[in-house]
Amino acid sequence: MKKLRKSLFFALVIFLALGITGICSAEYYWTIHKSAEKNMVSIPIGEQVEIAYTVIVGVDEARGECMDCLIPATLGQCVSISEDDGNEIGQVCARRNMLPTAFRYVGTIGPYDECGYYTVKNSVFLEPVLEAEPLQDAESCCDSWTIYVKVACEAPAPERYEGCSHGYWKNHLEAWEETSYEPDDLLGDVFSFPEPISGFRYNPLSRLENDTLQEALAYRGGAGVIGKARIMFRHAVAALLNAAHPNIYYPATPERVILNVNDALESRDTKKMLSLKDKLEKYNNNGCPLTGEVVTPPATCHELKPIDALILEYDASQAGDQGITSVAWYRDKYDPDDPTKNLIGTTGPLADGAVATFDGFTAAHAKNDVDFLITFVDDTTATSRFHRSCSDKEMNDISDCGTLQGDGKKNNSGLNAWILRDLVGNGKVLGCP
Repeated sequence: MKKLRKSLFFALVIFLALGITGICSAEYYWTIHKSAEKNMVSIPIGEQVEIAYTVIVGVDEARGECMDCLIPATLGQCVSISEDDGNEIGQVCARRNMLPTAFRYVGTIGPYDECGYYTVKNSVFLEPVLEAEPLQDAESCCDSWTIYVKVACEAPAPERYEGCSHGYWKNHLEAWEETSYEPDDLLGDVFSFPEPISGFRYNPLSRLENDTLQEALAYRGGAGVIGKARIMFRHAVAALLNAAHPNIYYPATPERVILNVNDALESRDTKKMLSLKDKLEKYNNNGCPLTGEVVTPPATCHELKPIDALILEYDASQAGDQGITSVAWYRDKYDPDDPTKNLIGTTGPLADGAVATFDGFTAAHAKNDVDFLITFVDDTTATSRFHRSCSDKEMNDISDCGTLQGDGKKNNSGLNAWILRDLVGNGKVLGCP
């Protein structure tokens, strides 16, 4: 009995010394995971960049096919960690307080002699060692990290990122020649559309698969997941072309744009789609170097104050596809008891897609909230409201260009049937593309 207790005691000491339950069993295996501080870099020709990598080595419980390393972990065992070029990073042994162990080191990417896109896949290997010498033909396991590299064709790189709007790409098909894409390429051939949800035969997003990239640039949006996907694609296609053009210093690679769009499509989450749209739209409005014009930073909303004019495009799909007979705009809120009170001006008929300038707010000493009275061709009416003080978070930035407006600061005060095309004031413009 004493011998049994003594044996159990030593077993417990070994168990605690290692600090990992069951490591002496073949049910536990070494693990190795690699990461880096970024997965995308942009560098000029002839230059290089340093990337910080992290490698974490540990032991985990076996999970069948889920395990990425099949080297059993045994008490006191040491393993060697090395890069794919043979450089040893370090060693770690299965002893107390030594697992998991993190190695951090700096690697170099570049230089490249030609502009274009490159992929750098850096791998690390874990291999058992015996008496500080690697075992011959020993089993090893590895993990890797891929970094996408964009080498700009002109050096040095611009002081800030560049990007051309969806409107530019829609109207300049000749600029596509420098990319690897054609206007008649199908969305379904470039992006991955999700399969129908289990139990359903129909996937609404599949309606877009056979639309071309050129058609996507003219999408107007709409309600539901299909409408939000259209809004996203309008800017995603522009982002793809920006990223693929060798003379545009864009903050994303084509691969990254595609991955982000595929992820949003797979989620079927309209908020995720619109969030990606907002991000790409900002990227696409960094200034287009292909126009041959000097790119000047756009004015902020507060630099426009007092805002004198709203430039808006009528979107009939938000109003039952009806045409407009006239629009009256006011310096304050519309008074149904006196339609002429606070009136600034009136337009003529407006069809779907018509762009109109509503100005005169400064001279009229307009309030922050101003109303439109819309009269449709069937003689019905509706009102839209706009907040001019730049505190409407959905109408105070260049990223809001191309979005629907008209329901006021609190999104509950009118018909959202107007696409923001620009704001004008103080001799400046917001700078919508």
